[in-house]
Amino acid sequence: MFDLGPPTSRVSKAFLSGRTVRRGWGQSLIIVILWRIRTPWRDARSVTESHKCGRRMGDVVVAPPASLNVGLFGTNPEILRLLGAGLGKKGTESDLRFWNRKERDLAVTAIAPIPFPERIVPMLQVASLCDYPVLVANALDAPLGEMVLALAATRKPGLVIVTDPEIAERVHRIVRERLRGWVTMEWSGEESVRRVRDLLPGVSVPRETGGPCTVVLDHAFDARGVGTVALGFVRRGILRVHEELTLLPLDRTVAVRSIQRFDEDQAEAAAGSRVGVALRDVEAHEIERGSLLTSDLTILARPVLEVRPFARSEFSRDPLGSGTRGFHLLCGTYVRPVVVNEAGPSLWVTADSPVPAVPGELSFLVSLRGPGTLRIAGHGPLAP
Repeated sequence: MFDLGPPTSRVSKAFLSGRTVRRGWGQSLIIVILWRIRTPWRDARSVTESHKCGRRMGDVVVAPPASLNVGLFGTNPEILRLLGAGLGKKGTESDLRFWNRKERDLAVTAIAPIPFPERIVPMLQVASLCDYPVLVANALDAPLGEMVLALAATRKPGLVIVTDPEIAERVHRIVRERLRGWVTMEWSGEESVRRVRDLLPGVSVPRETGGPCTVVLDHAFDARGVGTVALGFVRRGILRVHEELTLLPLDRTVAVRSIQRFDEDQAEAAAGSRVGVALRDVEAHEIERGSLLTSDLTILARPVLEVRPFARSEFSRDPLGSGTRGFHLLCGTYVRPVVVNEAGPSLWVTADSPVPAVPGELSFLVSLRGPGTLRIAGHGPLAP
């Protein structure tokens, strides 16, 4: 597969530890969660058959997938590196770091947001891209609260790894309340890496195998002798060589010259696949993260967007009203600054340029300030 340039990262300073009590939304989140205990937590060894059994529902297939995309979340870069290296060979590096492995009938791609918690957008982009999130909990702090809020909004099943025995019980309570359907395990070094690797083949992911093809792009560059190459994930349908697709938000028809998966040329790639696509009629610098290749005529790029229903984050202190500025809207992985037109049961915003709008796509309204206070103002699906 194709490669990109260097990342940056550092560990954030916690403002709330297991025994330190300070005021702030991170503390409030933990307190509220401790009050609201409803369902039992599960150990990773007790993954239920619902994670393993395949079933078909129309054009959506739920079965052990040919491809599985794993998101790695946390503020301990060493543990994220160990998990990534245990799941695959290091690939593309930018503000997102990728590891890839193809073994038997399962192709695994692991992704970690390198700059988090300094920058929140890469974390939310990985939450959108991944099929199965793995969250490393090493402190009860604001970054953990933001990750829990974001991952709960995706409604994807996942795994929590607890690194500090002193916070284990409180993390289990967070899982019970906020991350229902998730499993937990205690961190034990290489043994935990092995257990995660063994767990993945049993994970079932819904795939939209029918209907128009849609590919979400995350990187693009010029390759000598090839031309423009874009990297991304097939989100729906089947991508085929020589197909002509619309590139959004450019609203331009481009042709698929070739497709690669794991450095091998392919005639086609199914939903869930990590692909490198050589494209004609577009330059690499014109492709932004979150750009879409699609044959779906219902997907348009537009500046005025509605999120409905809009769930305001309960710990957000940022005022929202007509004319409010200073926020960005993240639609899938595409992010633009917006002006709030209306905030209520629905959120109406106007972006500074057209946004690829997939009906139903989970979207986040965020502030791009640094860590320490809650930056997620709310979330919800894009209205048609």
